[in-house]
Amino acid sequence: MAISDGAAAPLSCPERLTIMPFIDIPPDSRFGRLVVKERTKNEGEHEATWLCVCDCGKELVVTGSRLRTGNTRSCGCLQRELLAQRVRRHGHSTKKDGLSPTYVSWAMMIQRATNPSRPQFRDYCGRGIKICDRWRFGENGKGGFECFLEDVGERPEGKTPDRFPDNDGNYEPGNFRWATRAEQDTNKRRRGAKFTDRIGKLMASEAPDSAAVHVCVQPSAA
Repeated sequence: MAISDGAAAPLSCPERLTIMPFIDIPPDSRFGRLVVKERTKNEGEHEATWLCVCDCGKELVVTGSRLRTGNTRSCGCLQRELLAQRVRRHGHSTKKDGLSPTYVSWAMMIQRATNPSRPQFRDYCGRGIKICDRWRFGENGKGGFECFLEDVGERPEGKTPDRFPDNDGNYEPGNFRWATRAEQDTNKRRRGAKFTDRIGKLMASEAPDSAAVHVCVQPSAA
């Protein structure tokens, strides 16, 4: 990188860093089944991590971002229990018949919006799109899939999930339909000022006044 007069040249867009503020999590804070014990050594260079104890007694290290977003709520025991309940109750996920199309759509919907390792994660959670707690975790003794099935019904042949009428909104009751490919094509998001403004506001709302926040939005196919 060229240096002149003791100052570094401006960073190009891909090199800019988003400076996120440090958010402390006090000991004994609870997130689902996890109780924070103490701060641990950072993961990598930027991710703050905490040692947590699950209600089942198992200890694990979790990043602060995964605790605050609800992506990690137990050591894994909660997911196993919820899966067992779903298999018993709705019959859409069994060893004999496998996974139903409706269950596959629900599971992939959650993966796209919550799993950072998924290729589509940037286009969902990265845009601020979330899945309502009712469909993700369930309520009133019902699992997330059961609530989803109750609200939207089984997936019709030839259709997949579509956020409608607000394609920039969350997956939640009132903003969902089963749609054909042609119907979804008319509901495609358009990158531009609306998207940039939304992400900018989300970042600015989490940053202290003294933090320098840079948001770099690169065009990509819808």
